[in-house]
Amino acid sequence: MRVALIKTGALGDVVRTLALLPALRNRFPNLHLTWITAPEALVLVQGHPDVARALTIVDEAKSSWRQDSYDWVISLDDDINECRLASDLTTKKLSGAYLDANNTRCYTPDVEPWFGMGMLRPVSLGGLAKANALKRENQRTVATILYECLDLPLPLSRPRLI
Repeated sequence: MRVALIKTGALGDVVRTLALLPALRNRFPNLHLTWITAPEALVLVQGHPDVARALTIVDEAKSSWRQDSYDWVISLDDDINECRLASDLTTKKLSGAYLDANNTRCYTPDVEPWFGMGMLRPVSLGGLAKANALKRENQRTVATILYECLDLPLPLSRPRLI
């Protein structure tokens, strides 16, 4: 199972996202994970036993990994460059934020519990005001929400730095 995980945001967010790796490995024993991150976060994921390749989003456009096909792209950042990358990668399944045909940032329905608490929440669903209200009411952890969104097997894992 070839998975590309896009998570470049704040270093703490990258660390929290490490909690997904054991569950991805449990769900897909043949996991080949490519983690795409920011240059300053590379040290956090490089060398992790569940990460086959750790790369930076600033790699050249002609880099071979950008031409690869993935079974699943998981895009957990809502910045424009990350959304563009998620839209450009060849994949059978996309979960997360991406650019639609109008170059508008949006997200796939499976990750509504996560991105629905953020700036990408559509105006038709209450927009940022509703997103902020949901965020204030939320009592679940990041890992709990993402495990649910991505249909990952329990138990929840703790982030593990190498």
